[in-house]
Amino acid sequence: MKINAKKILGLPVNTKTGVHLGKIYDFEVDIESGMIFKYIVSDSLIAKNILQKELVIDRSQVIMISSKEMIVEDNILREGSGKLVESIN
Repeated sequence: MKINAKKILGLPVNTKTGVHLGKIYDFEVDIESGMIFKYIVSDSLIAKNILQKELVIDRSQVIMISSKEMIVEDNILREGSGKLVESIN
């Protein structure tokens, strides 16, 4: 299945146990492979801009992505910078 950037941006992100993490507001693409390798998620643009809190989800943590939502692993850690990051086990 193919999905364009307009449909990825704003896509709700939930953990496999049903915890809502926010929505995708950005992503990073590997220019050599053309593949998305990181999704940047925030519970709102206001939180991202004011609090500088974001969740960075590596593509290896994505369980499923559809036109309605993204499902990711549950293991989330806070990094010393105050930013939320997805850990990789």
